[in-house]
Amino acid sequence: MSTYFALGLPEAWKPLLKVVTDAGWELENLVPCPVAQAAAELSAVLGQRNRLGLLLTRETTAAVCLANRHANVRAAEVSNVETARAAVQQIHANLLIVEPARCGAFGLRRIVQ
Repeated sequence: MSTYFALGLPEAWKPLLKVVTDAGWELENLVPCPVAQAAAELSAVLGQRNRLGLLLTRETTAAVCLANRHANVRAAEVSNVETARAAVQQIHANLLIVEPARCGAFGLRRIVQ
């Protein structure tokens, strides 16, 4: 099961949510909140087996740091399909953290497929 969280998104990023849902990802939560809160909420969801999370945020470095403080989260910042694959294969990442402004709609679509 794939789950994504889009927290604190600027209005201009909202159309990107359709890219993610069109790829079959389930919307679990969509609320603006600080990155620390997002990491805490994600740790509970990602502790379940076979879950892959996606966090869309401008604060990617902080998100990776804070998310990886939780024992059941293996977060990685990704910017394209190659880095997403590497993160999943090499560290068994269960949380992909993306800044949509870096990859755009096309790049995000490739990541979530």
